[in-house]
This record gives sequence, structure tokens and C-alpha cells, in this order.
Amino acid sequence: MKRIWSILLVVSCLFFNGQVIAASQLDSSQLTFVAQLSDSVKYISIDGLNNIYVLNQKNFLIKYDATGKKINDYNDVYLNEETIISCENPFKTVLYYPDQGKLKILDNRLSVSAEIDIYALGLVDVAAVCPTKDNQHIWVFDEGTMKLYKISQAGKLIYDLDMRDLPGKDDFSQGAPVRMIETNSKLFMINEKAAVYIFDNFGNFNRKFNFIAKPTEINATDEFLIYKMHSNIVVFSVKNYDSTIVPVEIESSQIVVGKGIAVARQATGWNIYKF
Repeated sequence: MKRIWSILLVVSCLFFNGQVIAASQLDSSQLTFVAQLSDSVKYISIDGLNNIYVLNQKNFLIKYDATGKKINDYNDVYLNEETIISCENPFKTVLYYPDQGKLKILDNRLSVSAEIDIYALGLVDVAAVCPTKDNQHIWVFDEGTMKLYKISQAGKLIYDLDMRDLPGKDDFSQGAPVRMIETNSKLFMINEKAAVYIFDNFGNFNRKFNFIAKPTEINATDEFLIYKMHSNIVVFSVKNYDSTIVPVEIESSQIVVGKGIAVARQATGWNIYKF
């Protein structure tokens, strides 16, 4: 991440709680093409080690490295575009099957290591899931109860937090979280309005940010939120509240961003770039 910080100060259209934040711009405005993914894509995500995960048209979840080389794949009869997928942790992938009420935990080789019956816990409207950084528990947000739960891999409820007690709770009444990512000591919860709620790894609320971005184009790694905004990639420090702007000089309809890489949907297919 160190090479991202740079020399020119500009004013961006990034907003933090309604305030414009100064941002620094890269000395290079070029994205460098790396490779093209061969698969058609229903779902795509990037983990903290820049591995790329794709759910293809045949409902195989495929893991690639940052150069586009295939590492592993996973498939079962129930896996499809309705499955809630969390691939941002390099060591644990979590799949939730709404029709089955089942949660499957995959290891870094995409082999099943555990399975949890979510319905048996009384949760019937799960909107987002993710593994904890210690790889011992799973975060689950249930829209029906409006609560955040921490669950052990054995299926035991450890902790719950009522989101209606938090500042800015109206955001949750208008849109449930669509993604959760725990990285280092922070849990990032991203809702349909691109509001990002940050908790510590015990589930204690820290702060909230509002961004102008698509929720599916927001990623979190270390102390940074990385996302696409207009014609830029923004690397935002949640610690210092400053940002780095990476100009995007390619035509794309969607960009998924990782730590120094981006995967862009273009007319020719999904292409990997580094920056």
C-alpha cells in the first residue's frame, strides 16, 4: 500500500459525513493490463491477498490469483446467483443458501470445512455474512431481527447487536447491509445506500461513513476502503480520513477493486489491471 501515497494534492468529490476531503493523486494515472479472465461472470470479488473469486455461468465458484491463473474451484447443486457469498477473507469463504437456510464454510482450497443450519438459530432473513479475521466465527446480519450476530463454527450464538440502537439507523430501515468484511481489527458493514458502518472485532460500533459509490464496488482491506467513484479509484484511510485518487482511463461498466489491482468489466470481457 505504501507506493499508493503520493505527491499532488487535489480536491475530490469524496464526502465524509457531508464534508469534502482533500485527496492525493498518484504520480502515474495508468492502469496496467495484466490478463483477461476466461469465465463469464455472475459474481466477482477480491480477497485481502488479491485472489479473485468468480461465480461463473455454470455456477462454479472459481478462485484465481492476481495474474488470472486458476487456483481452485467449488460447486454444489444449490450454488447459484441467489447464494450470498463472502470471499474477502483469503482463508475462509462463506456461502449462505437462503432457500436452504444453510451456511457453508470453505477453506482456502475451497473445500467445505463446516456447515451451519441458520434456520435452527431462528434466523430466517439473512442479508449478509462474513468470517471473522481469526477464522473461528462467522458474522451474520439478519434483516428480520435487524441484528448483527456472531456465530461459532459449531453453530452457537456468541453475540448479537441490535442495529436499531445505532446512530444513522434510518439507513438500515431503507436498506439492509449487502456486504460485510472483517479485516485486521475492524468489521466493515456496507449497506444498499453505500453507507459503511465500522465496528471493532467484538461488535462494538465505531463510526459511520457515507460514500458516493456502488456498494458492490466497495472493498475493505487493512485500514482502507477502496472503491470506484465516477472515473476514479479511491483509496480512503479510515484512520486518517485522507484519500488517494487513482484515475481510471478505461471504459468499463463495473470495477471490483483490491489492494493495488482492479478487475473491470469491459466490452471484451473481465480484465485484470494493476495500479
